[in-house]
Amino acid sequence: MTLIDRVLNVPLQLAIALRSGQFLRSERRPEHDIDLTWGTESLRVLVVGAGLAAGYGARTQAGALPGQLAMALSSRSGRGVTVQTKAQPFLPLADTIELLEPDGGRRFDLVVFAPGFTEMTRATSMEWRRQLFELVLFLNRTVPDSGRIVLTGLPLPKKRGVLEWIGRRGVHAANAVLADVAFTVPRAVFVPTPPFETLKPSGGSFDERYYVRCAEAIVEAVLPQLVLS
Repeated sequence: MTLIDRVLNVPLQLAIALRSGQFLRSERRPEHDIDLTWGTESLRVLVVGAGLAAGYGARTQAGALPGQLAMALSSRSGRGVTVQTKAQPFLPLADTIELLEPDGGRRFDLVVFAPGFTEMTRATSMEWRRQLFELVLFLNRTVPDSGRIVLTGLPLPKKRGVLEWIGRRGVHAANAVLADVAFTVPRAVFVPTPPFETLKPSGGSFDERYYVRCAEAIVEAVLPQLVLS
C-alpha cells in the first residue's frame, strides 16, 4: 500500500467507524443459529466474517444475511437448512482463521465469507492477498469433500462523492482479489453483492430487501451443485 493510499484511506476509515452502531446491537460478537431444520438431510451453512456477515443495518439475524440465506436456500433446494454465524463488525481478515479454529468448516456443507467494509482500505496490499489465500486454503482443507465456499464481494457505493470515489477504488481492488483467489480453488466461488446508495441508517440501503438480494445471488451461485453433491 502506498503512502497516498494510506492518506486517502484515513477519512474513509473514520466514516465507517462512525457507523459502527448500525451493526446488530444484540451482541458485539454475534454468534447465532438460524434453524429451518426438517427431514433428515438438512444443509449446514456457516456465515463468517464482518460487514454484511455481522448484520450491518439489520435489526435481527432473521432479517440479515443468515436468515435470508436460510430461507432462500431451503426454498430453492427443497431441504431443511441450519445457518450458524460467526462474525464481528470489524473483524480483520488476518483474525478470521483464529475465529474459526480448530474446526474451520468441517461440519458445514457451505461456508460463506463476507469481508469487513474496512478491508477495502487494505485490499491493495500483497499482504491482504496472502491472508485471503491462507483463509480460503484453510477452509478448503476443513470443509467436507462435497462442501462449497463462497467469497462475497464488497458492495459498491452508487453515490458520487469524494468518500465514495475513495471507497470505489478499494472495493474494486478487494473484489478483484476475492475473484482471483476464488478462481484458484475449484470449490470456491466469488459472488458480487448489490451496490448501495448510502451507509446512513436513514438511507434504507441495508434493509431486509438488500439481504434478500444477497442471499438470492449466493444461492444462485451454489445450486444445483451443492444439493447434487
